[in-house]
Amino acid sequence: MVPSSSALSSLELLIVSNDYSTLKMFVRAWRETGSRVDSAASIACAGDLVQSRRMHGIVVDMRLGGASEFISRTRKSGADGAPIIVACAATPEEERAALAAGANFVVQKPVSTSKVFDLLTLSGAVEPPQRRFSIRHRLIAPVTIFSDGLQYRALTSDLSQGGMAIRSARVAGLQTSLEFFLEVRSTAVAGQGRIIWNSESGYAGIQFESVRCSNPLPFPEWLDKQAVLLEAA
Repeated sequence: MVPSSSALSSLELLIVSNDYSTLKMFVRAWRETGSRVDSAASIACAGDLVQSRRMHGIVVDMRLGGASEFISRTRKSGADGAPIIVACAATPEEERAALAAGANFVVQKPVSTSKVFDLLTLSGAVEPPQRRFSIRHRLIAPVTIFSDGLQYRALTSDLSQGGMAIRSARVAGLQTSLEFFLEVRSTAVAGQGRIIWNSESGYAGIQFESVRCSNPLPFPEWLDKQAVLLEAA
């Protein structure tokens, strides 16, 4: 049984495993809570997802190569709101490695979704960070970036009232100021912002300093109205 929890309904969760049955079980169970779920079959993909969005809970299969290093990196880079990390271990060696790397909890295989839910809810750490005021909507769309006299193209991965995540062959430095332009469902969105995080894999986070759109509605209202369409796209 999937626990009914209002605390879980607004979370962003990640399951990292290359075992299809495990992925399917967790994704199905978590979606029933209303939480936003991502899955990754490799540590490299998981690293990209953690860089591009804030996660509240992560379940990591210790059988994956680089799992311990991933846990350690995630723990060290999330000082202002680190996710709860639940490691899935099959041996005592994997359990010790997970705890040494910084996992909050270790569960033995075969993994029970109800056990993981209990750990997330009873830990008291599943509450979304209070600084997060806007919902990120998944959106893949071309965006034009203007910075330092250069113009280049990128792809968005999500969009919110306060900013967006992009991926590009060109990785801008932190605090780089820029202008941007994209078009969503015949509405032009443009403005100014700055890079607040980036990664070697080409992802970057842009915090908006000003934004405008061609729709008669103000940008926040337009985005909220488009939310269902953006999520379904």
